[in-house]
Amino acid sequence: MTRIGDVGTTNVVETNEPIAYYVSLALLKHKKLDPYFLKECISSETVQKELWHRTLHIAFPKKINKNEIEKVTVPYPKSEDEQKQIGAFFKQMSNLITLHKHELEKLKIIKKSCFEKVFV
Repeated sequence: MTRIGDVGTTNVVETNEPIAYYVSLALLKHKKLDPYFLKECISSETVQKELWHRTLHIAFPKKINKNEIEKVTVPYPKSEDEQKQIGAFFKQMSNLITLHKHELEKLKIIKKSCFEKVFV
């Protein structure tokens, strides 16, 4: 999760290889939470609002301290299986949204090209 600048943007690291992380990132590991479920929880409006309230807005760029991240409440079901199902569902939904965004961009380019040919 980003903690400086664009506070609260999340991603899942899908490797166990040693990686160097920049100070602007918070590496969140929880042994009992599915990473995709955690990603979606952090991206939710409720958690984002709590992150916003704990962010130092007087700093430039704005930032959230690591000890403030620990205080943020992340609701989750106790069942790891349920977490995995929810996480997989939202991962699939995000992939579908990304796919449609790419298709939309392609269609916009085609539309622009058509208009240019029509009005030449």
